[in-house]
Amino acid sequence: MKRKNTTCHALEFAKQLDADKLWINDLKSCDEEFIRSYPRLKSIGFVQSESDAVSLSRTVFTVHRWLASKQCYTITKELAEDMFAMDDLSFPLFHRRSRK
Repeated sequence: MKRKNTTCHALEFAKQLDADKLWINDLKSCDEEFIRSYPRLKSIGFVQSESDAVSLSRTVFTVHRWLASKQCYTITKELAEDMFAMDDLSFPLFHRRSRK
């Protein structure tokens, strides 16, 4: 697996949004704002359809929430090198059982 050096456009877009806007903190309001802004988003090439606008809304909402807490993992250089050397990066999913 090769490292990809790409830009996360949704992250860059979310960084430019005014975090004080109330709609950015509510998913339904965020969807409504992006649908309302669809003509402008289409004219600048961000979306091709209203469903793209909703998809972008949800991505930006999620990224905005992440930017607020920036919870992430730090991976050591050795682990990163081992992971990039792997051919199969599939991992089993484990579901925690709820206690009754």
